[in-house]
Order: sequence, then C-alpha cells, then structure tokens
Amino acid sequence: RLETNNHMHRICWSPDGNILSVATTRNNLFCYIASIPSLGAHSGSKLAYVSSLNQIAYVDMESLSAPSYIKLKYQPSLISIGPTHIAIGVDNRLVVYNHSNYLVEIEAEYNKNIEDISVNGNFAAILVEEQIVLQGIVANHNTEVTKICPKCSNINNETRVTSISLTDDFLLQATHIGTLDYFSLEEWKFLADAQLRHSKEITKIYPNKSGTRALFIDNIGSGHIYNPVSFDLLPLSDFPISVKCVMWDMCNGDVAVVYDGKELHTYVLATNTIHGPSVMKVGPINIDESGKISMVSKTDELDHERNPLHVHDGKISCQCLKTGTLVTVESTIFDVVRSTHDQNMPKNDIRSFARNVALLRLEDAWIDALKIGLKHYWLALANKSMQVMEVDLAIRIYRELGDAGMVFSLQQLSEIEDKHLLAGHLSLILMDDYDHAQALFLTSSKPCTAVDMRVDLMQWEQAVTLATSFAPERTPELLQKYGECLEAQGEYESSLRTYEMAVGALEDMGHIDLGRNIKIYCTRGIARTTLRLGNVAYGIQIVRDIEDKHLCCECAS
Repeated sequence: RLETNNHMHRICWSPDGNILSVATTRNNLFCYIASIPSLGAHSGSKLAYVSSLNQIAYVDMESLSAPSYIKLKYQPSLISIGPTHIAIGVDNRLVVYNHSNYLVEIEAEYNKNIEDISVNGNFAAILVEEQIVLQGIVANHNTEVTKICPKCSNINNETRVTSISLTDDFLLQATHIGTLDYFSLEEWKFLADAQLRHSKEITKIYPNKSGTRALFIDNIGSGHIYNPVSFDLLPLSDFPISVKCVMWDMCNGDVAVVYDGKELHTYVLATNTIHGPSVMKVGPINIDESGKISMVSKTDELDHERNPLHVHDGKISCQCLKTGTLVTVESTIFDVVRSTHDQNMPKNDIRSFARNVALLRLEDAWIDALKIGLKHYWLALANKSMQVMEVDLAIRIYRELGDAGMVFSLQQLSEIEDKHLLAGHLSLILMDDYDHAQALFLTSSKPCTAVDMRVDLMQWEQAVTLATSFAPERTPELLQKYGECLEAQGEYESSLRTYEMAVGALEDMGHIDLGRNIKIYCTRGIARTTLRLGNVAYGIQIVRDIEDKHLCCECAS
C-alpha cells in the first residue's frame, strides 16, 4: 500500500520472479519479496537460514529457543554454519559471523568468486578457482591462512576440485577425475589410505558429522555412500535425477534424506548384514502372518514453499519460503499394511514399529513389539535382527516366544566373532540359501564349515570338491561315504570308481596307517560292487585277500 498522492509509475519483476520493484511518481522505489531465497545450512542442532535479503536467522534446535537474527551487509549466495560461526559467500567476498554475539569476525576478499564454503569449529574452508583456502576463525588460528593445492597422492597438477566439506577432524575434497580425499586437520596431511577413486567425476559431497560416511553425487547423477574405514562403496538405488540438498539424521548417523525439490528420499545404511554392507531406500512395510517383511521404497512429498534444512529423529525442519519462518514436518512413509489380526491394535504402535524396523532401530522396535504383543510382529523383528546380525536381540525375541530350539541354535552362534562365518550360519537359518552360505563360509576363518554343510545335506560330490581344496585330509573319508551312498542307490559302477578314488587318495597322502579303517571299508565296497558288476573272479579274489568272515557271508548272500 502506497502513501496518499504517491502513485505507482512503473513496476518490474526480477528475472527469477522473487522480487517485485515499484517506482512511484514521487521518485520512490519499493521492493517487495515474493519468496525468500532457499538458502540455509546446519551443524548438529544449529541452523542458519536466510530469512530476508539482508538477514540470517539462527536457531538452536536443541534448546528450542526463538530464532535470533543477524543483519547482513550483503545478500549471500553461499552459507555454512559451524559450532560457533556462520560464514557467507558473496561473489568473491567471505564474511564470518560469530553466532553468539552476531558480530563480524572475519571479512576477506579473493581474486575470484567463491565456489563453495564449509565451516567447522576452527576453520572456514573456501573453494576459490580450484584451490582450497583454510581460514582460521578462532583465536589460535586467526593469523593462519593456508592454501592447500588439490594435488595429493597420485594426482597431477591439472586436477580440478569440484566440492569441499569440513568435519570436526577432516577436510574432504572431491575432484573432476573422480577422487575423494581426506585431509587430516590434526596431522595436516592427506590420508592416502582413505582415498576413493571413482570412475566418474564427483560433483558434490555430503559427509555425516564425523566424516565416517560420505554421500556423494557424480556427474551422471548417481548417488553413492563411501565408508573410508572399511572402503565400502555402496550405490543408492532409485536415486533422484536432481538433488537440491542432502541431510544426515542427527539422531541416526546411518540415515540420509535426499531432497530433489519436490520429494524427500530416505536411505538407511546397514553396515553389517548377511549380504554384506547395504543401503536401502525405505518405505512402507508389510508383515505377513509368518513374520516375513516386505518393503516398497516410497518418497515423501514436500510443499514447494518449504525448503528442508535439518533432520532429527525423522522430523524435518524446513524454511517457509513465503514467511521466512521455520516449520517442522514429519515423514509419513512409515506405514504398514496390517492384517486382519491387528485391526484392534493402536495405530501409533503399529506405525512406530514399522518406522523403527525400516530405520533399523531394533531396540526401539522391541519396545513397540512388547506393546503390540502379536506373534508375527515378534517373528518380523527376529527376522530383521538376524538379517542385520543382531544375534543377542534375536535370542531375546525367541525366548519371549518360547522357542527353545531357536534360542539354543542362536546361542551356539553368539560367540562367533568372524562376521562372514556368522553371516553364513544366519543365512542357513533365514533363507536356506546354501550357495550364499557356502560363499560366506569360504571367505571366513573356517572354510571347512562349507564342507560340513554339504556333508549335513548329504551332497557328497560338492563336499568332496570343497574338501579337495580346503580340507584334503578329509577327502578319503568323504569319498568312502559318497561311495556307500552310491552303492545304496544301486549305482555300482560309480560306487566302485569312488571307492577306488578313496584308496588312491589315502595312498597319495601317505597316511595308510592312519586311514586303515577307511581302506578296509573301501576295499569291502570294492569287493561288493565288483561282484555286482559281474566280475566274479576278481571279486572273489578280493574277498579271499581280506579274510573277513562277515564280508564272505555278505558277498555269498
């Protein structure tokens, strides 16, 4: 609304449609914001976001205090926040504010425009023309301005840095040749052992708070999560084509939420499963009467007037682009398709159970299962516990169900420290997937377990093949049992050949004395199968040589 006698002369929209400028007949110019710029950052529980063209709002979500506002000299194009400071980038200018007193502590200009900013407790990292500047922002670092060339181990001088990010202990840099490097701020050097070499250019990196997980996007729009400790590189399925921001849940360091401008995609990282490390895109789950869980990935739609900034325990703090205020929304994807047996159960308990199972918060799901009290929910939780190798929790669940057999079986596994060996045994319990279990056993510290599994299944041919490589001393005994099995099935020719192979294996090993019983059994088998194949003279000769009264009676009959 204009003053009296001050009439509108001309109006004009900015190219992006966010600002309406009005010129009046009294030579006044008024600018109206149609939408607040969607620009914000978070560090732990602390949020900073642009609330107007020349103002930043600062909120500590832990204390739930009202926002504080910092007046700006310039309209920012980049923003980052650390435990004690907020940094903004405007073209080639860096301004660092202390968010306890809202004063400017550092203001610096560079020869080229700033491409990226990241802040931690001690430094502001600035990417300028493919070089990284580490600017000290506290008293003991204020005088230090250190340029770090993007060149590190096995990287040439033409390497271009594409993205940077600071954690408490590390500076992460991504390059156009596909490397992701960790620079230790304490040791002041690149950690060559932690380097990742990706096949595509990395365009943006989003580490979690500690830097032990780094989600990155490459130039073809694919998303991956990298673990610099175990060197696992896991692709993200059904990854959105465009990404506006990535947020790690502050309550669960293995949950990442990706925003594509319209929808929220939630991923959960499982570091230990019977299939190895994996990343799942979460969604509603269905539990059948046997406790089998099926999950279909789903996204959360977000109002286009809200810009997500921070995730804590599934609650998403968003900047309202119309008013500049902060609002909180909660994910709606953690629903479960319920069976007819749980219609009378409280909806909140069912939803909480589904959410906790989907996000692998199994101890919380245990509490929900106690409230629900239905068998198929207990079985679902037990299956998920074994899938992620939480054996102790699975024991508690089956004890609650009164299944003594499963409790006893799982207790035999609870002391196993070799994760491949444990995963192999759990695969047998969960899926009866013998080939997968064998692959796990063979990579464990006890590959002979694969031989035992095939013996228990009476799959003698596979057992003999495995024993030849991993337990050669067991080959004669297994050949003897295989021969007996073939003989019982009436396959006398194959049985004879197998008995002869067992004797030959004993001779090759040079342990005739130790394998005397095996040789006796195999020789008796050779005599029986030889007679059954019609070679009577040779069979009788073998019987006479053995001088075994029982064998004579057996062959005579």
